[in-house]
Amino acid sequence: MNKCEQKNLTFFKFSNLEPFENITHFVSTRNNGYSEGCFASLNLGLKVGDNPEIVIKNRMKLAEAAGLNALDFVVPSQSHTTNVQIVGCNQKGSGVLNKDTALTDTDAMITDEPNVCLLVFGADCVPVLFYDANKKVIGVAHAGWKGTVNKIVTKTLNLMQEKFGTNPKNILAGIGPAIGPCCYNIGGEVAIQFESNFPTSKNILTRDTHNKTIKLNLKEANKILMLEEGIPEKNIEISDFCTSCRHDLFFSHRYDKGKTGRFGAGIMMKQ
Repeated sequence: MNKCEQKNLTFFKFSNLEPFENITHFVSTRNNGYSEGCFASLNLGLKVGDNPEIVIKNRMKLAEAAGLNALDFVVPSQSHTTNVQIVGCNQKGSGVLNKDTALTDTDAMITDEPNVCLLVFGADCVPVLFYDANKKVIGVAHAGWKGTVNKIVTKTLNLMQEKFGTNPKNILAGIGPAIGPCCYNIGGEVAIQFESNFPTSKNILTRDTHNKTIKLNLKEANKILMLEEGIPEKNIEISDFCTSCRHDLFFSHRYDKGKTGRFGAGIMMKQ
């Protein structure tokens, strides 16, 4: 990922997506916003208990730095589902100024329409961006452990193929900052679900019998889902950032013990 600074705001871009001039994309940080306390400072989440007016101000600042209008955003009401919505210009502004207008129970979105910025939020969960330069289709997904084990990435890619004729071989993907296996201990019941749904993968779970811990690699699990659908490995870029290790740079639900903000990952095609 490449670090960018615009209008006193730092954000990141995927190096595999950045060369395409007809798309705008970003992964924000937690810094240089207006929120205070545990939400300091660029909190983009309206559902975490922060002052809504301040959150909207943060969203406006991010949009301006990314060269967008905040009402170009489409915001889902993320709830760890595998629901994928096809969106268009008529959904622009959903959830931006009021959480009640966000797309209900949605954790992934796709579109083939320009000037629609698909935006998901994270604070340990995996934000994923997709771009098919051939068919001019974009997508985003929010993949926590529930979304990952139930294969939200697979469902997003399948809908891109079904509705827009996308060939996975033409998709570029970015796996954003998320909690890493260094910091993500899980329980036995969650591990069993991953062993069941990822039976051939040995790289997702790490068991330490001495300390009796199981660590989960969410980014690797989502990469595996992409490879299984036919995205070439060279087309997948994975952020090195662990949100818990780098809680100075990103919000981390686990590090902050549940009281924290949200950073954002978005992508839009230009007209």
